[in-house]
Amino acid sequence: MFRKFLVVVFTILFAVGSVSTIFLTETYGTLKNRDFYTEKLAPEGYDLMIHELAESLSEEVFTDLSIDEVVEVLKDDVSKDDFSVLLGTFYDDLNAAVVEDGELMITISFADLPEDLIFTFEVGEDIEGNFVEYISGIFNMFISVVWAFLLLLLALIALVVLKPWHKILKAELGAIFVASLLLSISALSFLFLPVPDLNIFSFFVELVVKDVSTRILLYAVPVLFLAAAGRFALNRYIKGLDAER
Repeated sequence: MFRKFLVVVFTILFAVGSVSTIFLTETYGTLKNRDFYTEKLAPEGYDLMIHELAESLSEEVFTDLSIDEVVEVLKDDVSKDDFSVLLGTFYDDLNAAVVEDGELMITISFADLPEDLIFTFEVGEDIEGNFVEYISGIFNMFISVVWAFLLLLLALIALVVLKPWHKILKAELGAIFVASLLLSISALSFLFLPVPDLNIFSFFVELVVKDVSTRILLYAVPVLFLAAAGRFALNRYIKGLDAER
């Protein structure tokens, strides 16, 4: 009885831990993907960005024009392709940022400006070189440690069950099934989660969540069905063994 309790505990820990880690990894992957900004954020967020910029400019610059008129002016000057190129340039500049003497220097280049915009931030003396690569190294190390712990949980499940082999396999498939089920349900829930107060920030979050959830579902659902099929086949095998005794 105590062994079954430990298997349940380790299974829950594995499921929750793996789902959280996968979401974290996929979110980081989306934020690191240049195409997300140039091919998704730029075209889908174009109208919202132009409208919010128009609202700001109509109060400070184009005081004699309505918001709709300012929108038309901006759209004549900045197309969707221009917006995509702008985000791509901004992404490249951020990824090229380096740290020297404890200062992070970010150079933003725009075609219509005579000089680049340079921003500096204090980040600490222990960081040197490309800042994005430094962050990526820390993140990858953290994820590797977490996955090592999750694999350890699977090993502990096997040690608790101990024998025979088919019961070990059944317990392992059970942990994978629960994890993939929780992952699929979570991804589906996030995919259809309503987003109130649509603004730049909420739109960006919604776009990231949908991109992450869609990508996760592409492999979570197949793994779920494979784990379920494996458990079903294994149960039939175990019943066959019991019938022969």
